[in-house]
Amino acid sequence: MKTFLKNIGFSPYHLSHIILACISFQLLIMISLSYPLFSNIGRHFYTVPLLPFEAHSLLNILLFSISCISLLLINITDKKKEFIIIFFISIFCSIVFDIHRLQIWLYQGVLILAAYIFCQEENRIKAWRWIFIATYFWAGINKLNYGFFDIIFPWLMGGIGLEETIGSQLKFAILPGIFEAFIGLLLIFKATRKIAVIFSFLFHIVILIILISLQWNHQVYIWNIISPILLYLLFWKNSEGNLIPQGFYNYCIILFCMILPATNPFGILPNNLSFKMYSGDYKLAYFIDYHWVNDKPIIDEKISIGKWANKDMNQASIFTHPWVFKQMAKKRCKNQSHLIEKSYREDVEIHQGLLFGGYKYRLDSNRKKWHEYWFCEGNKMVPWKGNQ
Repeated sequence: MKTFLKNIGFSPYHLSHIILACISFQLLIMISLSYPLFSNIGRHFYTVPLLPFEAHSLLNILLFSISCISLLLINITDKKKEFIIIFFISIFCSIVFDIHRLQIWLYQGVLILAAYIFCQEENRIKAWRWIFIATYFWAGINKLNYGFFDIIFPWLMGGIGLEETIGSQLKFAILPGIFEAFIGLLLIFKATRKIAVIFSFLFHIVILIILISLQWNHQVYIWNIISPILLYLLFWKNSEGNLIPQGFYNYCIILFCMILPATNPFGILPNNLSFKMYSGDYKLAYFIDYHWVNDKPIIDEKISIGKWANKDMNQASIFTHPWVFKQMAKKRCKNQSHLIEKSYREDVEIHQGLLFGGYKYRLDSNRKKWHEYWFCEGNKMVPWKGNQ
């Protein structure tokens, strides 16, 4: 490994610090741009704490400030591990007070920073390599579903004026997922790593062009710039091809990043921990106001959860999980100010609930869909007996 690092002009010590500087800078920019999500400043979208109480607004701001300052100090002081630990504590508390803060890019960044603490120089680089291999591989695999093919891909192509041509054809829609997963696989083998790095630069350039054209999710612009640079640092000079994991942390990375994401379709590992990015899993996720007709819910108004979150939290994404949707719906049920008031509904009793769903099978060409209605009853969310 030392020979490998020498070939690209870095000692293990210097390469570790370059990677650390890139990741801490990336996280600082992304957390700062996501300030409504992490600080709750100017935010109205519901928080979902993992504890039975909400954090005070000043505590959210304090945790946000500590996270940003600690990331800054990682690069300008010699006490890097100490400030990484401070960052871990503050960001962990922040996530406990709102699960939406567990973003995919934050999860990846925390794993990279943790390797700096728990691994020696050579094992640290192996851990970082496996993290990036897993990110690309599973991000690609998770796009191989009709939610991405039918909804996400045409929308992305619309950003560059190709929605009606390329965006509407399945043969093109399957390519991004295959290409991204292929990058992850090519990074494993010594002979194909340079090709994978070149592909990653091309891939991220296209992503940046599309996102900028759509004016969408500007927090991840820096992620798409730094990621291929890190791949270059970790994989371009491939005279050392040994990826055999060594040490406890390396084995944990293999387990959590390479193996457990395969359990996501069975509902075991959540989406945000399975590297699901633009996968299109939950096309339907709405707060609803409804009334009953012959024991069937008739929707009077529905509010897209994803669109509201995107607008309210400076284009940050949400933690997509049925439990999270239900917790937010319960909060909405307690707030009566949103109820529709229209004269022709004066004799109709309006209720609150939740609708979410998607395709039943990832690759079912018949596009069989599932959906669930959940209704507020007191402090509980109750499923509709007609759910499919």
